[in-house]
Amino acid sequence: MTPLNELQLQSNSLWGSIPQSLGKCQNLNLLDVSQNTLIGTIHKQVISLPSLSRSVKLSQNLLTGSLPSEVSSLINLGDLDISRNEFSGEIPTTLGKCITLENLYMNDNNFQGAIPSSLSTLRSIHKLDLSSNKFSGQIPEYLEDFPLLQYLNLSFNDLEGEVPKEGVFRNASTISIYGNRKLCGGIPELKLPNCT
Repeated sequence: MTPLNELQLQSNSLWGSIPQSLGKCQNLNLLDVSQNTLIGTIHKQVISLPSLSRSVKLSQNLLTGSLPSEVSSLINLGDLDISRNEFSGEIPTTLGKCITLENLYMNDNNFQGAIPSSLSTLRSIHKLDLSSNKFSGQIPEYLEDFPLLQYLNLSFNDLEGEVPKEGVFRNASTISIYGNRKLCGGIPELKLPNCT
């Protein structure tokens, strides 16, 4: 199966781990194994396939561990969806090398730490969802400068400090920041307390 271009196995009853041997499919440009009951970690041999240019969808499984730093090899990837799993650890700074990403979904996991400054290079992003994790620190100001960002969900984390007011933050209907009790400021429509 090494000449394979697409592998779509979503919405089945598959269980077990994602085979490491998928790393031999050097022509694979789309991988979708979402909505199954897959367990274990993501093998770096799979997440580092440079041929993956359309989408990688691993959402709604029981995958664990961290997102491997080898994700930096996906420099031509358009969509990455690893939402609704049990991933943990921090966002690898190497994710910032995936400069063609348009949609990034990491919501409903156990990621923690600050949102890294290295993601400031992802200026092609249209939709970014980091909700329902354990992220802390401030909302990065560089998100104001993303020209194509249309949807931003940072709700239900442990973020703190002042909410930016420019870019996507100018429209309350395009952002969600609920469940971050330590945030302040922002546009009046957000009805947050003033920053002291």
